[in-house]
Amino acid sequence: MILRPHEVAQAEISKRAVANAKAIGKHVLSIYGATEKAVEHLGSGIVISIGRRFYLMTAAHLLESGRNANAFAVLSQDFRNFVFLDRRFLKSADDGDLAIAGLEDAEYLQLGAAAVRYEDFFHLPPLLKGRGLASIGWPNTKNEISQYKKLSPAAMLVSGPSVTASDIGQADEFDRKFVYQRYRPKESIDEKGFGINPPKLRGLSGGLTVDLGNPLDPQSLVGGEVPKWHPVGILTEFDRHSKVIRSTRPHEFLRYCVESEVFSSLHTY
Repeated sequence: MILRPHEVAQAEISKRAVANAKAIGKHVLSIYGATEKAVEHLGSGIVISIGRRFYLMTAAHLLESGRNANAFAVLSQDFRNFVFLDRRFLKSADDGDLAIAGLEDAEYLQLGAAAVRYEDFFHLPPLLKGRGLASIGWPNTKNEISQYKKLSPAAMLVSGPSVTASDIGQADEFDRKFVYQRYRPKESIDEKGFGINPPKLRGLSGGLTVDLGNPLDPQSLVGGEVPKWHPVGILTEFDRHSKVIRSTRPHEFLRYCVESEVFSSLHTY
């Protein structure tokens, strides 16, 4: 059976996503809104480091969806501890839909997540159609996330080729601000490579999107070294009409935060 180029590319993207899933998933945590009566799952967030300090970055609209919450809580990677964030979140002023809050060292250690260096977001991969992308986050518990259709706490991994803003009718300038990933539900997998039935993206907002390189790179296709993944964005929207996941490139937001020295205020509760 002869595969067409896009089928070869998709197979290679999936292979790279599975090979790197464990490493990528170490950065992502599940976020909840806590009220007096319940704790409700809102979505995902990632831990980043700036110098020797740590922060939680997520999609700002998650905070709006949990606006009735008394506090926001983050579940540790081992599912044993909640860290409550009854503190200030700084939101991006534009339509990037990002928010960030400070973490104390003890909280960072308690969460057990690995931090993405904020500098890594400043190295932007080429803005080309067809590059491999993967987004990972914690879906809500209504998702069936294993091949046996059992409910299990596991990160959800969605991989696919990149598309450009013009491919979905947007201005070219948005390619500098967002990353667009084609989403095909039937090709979605969990971090172990199992199919997800049925995949729903609710809960993945705020998760991490990474670049997996050119899937048609001859070296990797002949059994060479698999290219390393690179963080490129925070998942902020799913366009159901275009079947595209939009992730915000956070470099401009982080640059503003560093240059305006606002990060110090995020560690004052």
